[in-house]
Amino acid sequence: MDGVFTAPQAVEPELFGRDVSSEEIRAWREETLGQAGSGPDARIVLFVGRLVRDKGVDVLLRAWRRLGRADDAVLCLIGDGPLAERAREAGSDIVLAGRMERERLPVAYAAASMVVVPSIATRRFLEPWGLVCNEAMHQGTPVVASAAVGAVAGALVVHGATGLVVRAGDDRELALAIAQLLDDEPLRERLSHLAKTGVERFNYDAAADAFGKALASAGAARA
Repeated sequence: MDGVFTAPQAVEPELFGRDVSSEEIRAWREETLGQAGSGPDARIVLFVGRLVRDKGVDVLLRAWRRLGRADDAVLCLIGDGPLAERAREAGSDIVLAGRMERERLPVAYAAASMVVVPSIATRRFLEPWGLVCNEAMHQGTPVVASAAVGAVAGALVVHGATGLVVRAGDDRELALAIAQLLDDEPLRERLSHLAKTGVERFNYDAAADAFGKALASAGAARA
């Protein structure tokens, strides 16, 4: 469309796409998952964000209870907020890791089997993008996102291609998607590869170029 320029949302690939060693992953698992009731090799389903209703935390907790995967998987929540206590009381297979420095997040993403972004739309909130999707995908970590997440509308997370998409607020559908990724290793591997390649075009150079074209279209001289 003439006069419309898309500046993709981006994060630092040199940080979030860096090589993470097996030693870093092992140390993080021991530090973070020591409180979990699951075994040391349990797969990690990761949530990163504020522990509030708008971010779909209630939906995620209901989906997790539907799954009943305490024997082989752990739900790890990175972040804090008013729903932290509710999550803490939801079971020993749910780990609250608290806040984490951005520099350490790549290790958590690399350790996880998937990242879940279950945001819902409310009268006060609509997830504008969800940069957690970009961050995870730079590590090749598949994303399960709700249709209310901006990264879905913006074609970063594409169902069956670079991730899985579920209806916002539907804990049953979310549980099925999580179970599918936990149980289907070829699917995880395919989504991992496509996620890592798909996020590459969402970069700062492309965003700057789009802003430059928009300014030029509006009559501003480019430096």
